[in-house]
Amino acid sequence: MEDFKNEYAFDGLLGETVEDPVYSLTAPLEDADRDDAQLDEAEFTEKIAAELAAEQAILKTSVPPPEPESQTEAEVKKRELKRELRQRALERMENAARTLSEFQEVIQVWNHLDENRERKERSHELLRGDVPLDYGVENTFDALIFPELSVTDRQLLQGYFLDFLADCPYEMHDLTTKRYIRSSVMNMKESHKELLYFMGLKGFSPQRMAVFCGQTDRNIRKVRNVMYGKLRKKLYRSLTAMTARGYKPTITEKKFIQRYENGMEEPDE
Repeated sequence: MEDFKNEYAFDGLLGETVEDPVYSLTAPLEDADRDDAQLDEAEFTEKIAAELAAEQAILKTSVPPPEPESQTEAEVKKRELKRELRQRALERMENAARTLSEFQEVIQVWNHLDENRERKERSHELLRGDVPLDYGVENTFDALIFPELSVTDRQLLQGYFLDFLADCPYEMHDLTTKRYIRSSVMNMKESHKELLYFMGLKGFSPQRMAVFCGQTDRNIRKVRNVMYGKLRKKLYRSLTAMTARGYKPTITEKKFIQRYENGMEEPDE
């Protein structure tokens, strides 16, 4: 058996390490593909950098505002007539709706009008058009994602800062769009504003407010009752005057008027 191995030189074949012929053929090709991939990635990076530089140059250039187009009186009347015709057509569609599909068409038109109105309001309030907040911002930090956000946090992320800026005792009158409420709250004394904000909006107890103001809780409750009485009196007078002029109060306002006339109780402590 040993002579048979030596005759055909099996020992030499087993001892030597022979490279795989398939690997020897494909290795140069893989190296070439790797070099091409690196070149493609470098070219792609250079292309993206050039496009970003061009965009930044365009953004930095000051573009003068477009001049308002001169409109004749006939064009203005024509535009107003079209707006009135659309409004009348929508009223006819609302009055003629009977089936589910017809009501769905009316709702679709309403949604379209609301979207246009909200888009115009966003452009007017934010003064930045439809450009997202994260446009052109460099990622220099790791973002922290919170699973639950309050209403104010969600508004801030969307770019609405008005409610956040008005969330204080001296600017809280801007949180409402009712003129009579806004004027009544804005003309209050500063000490009454603080009580209304912390106890009415934030839910502070008389004991906590007493520690905050350095007074007794009995004095805090007394001042709070005086503040609520004056505020209700102002609101009642404004609502009755507005109702006499033809204003239709809401259900909440009607309930307030009825409770005030029947002798409104003081708030619970």
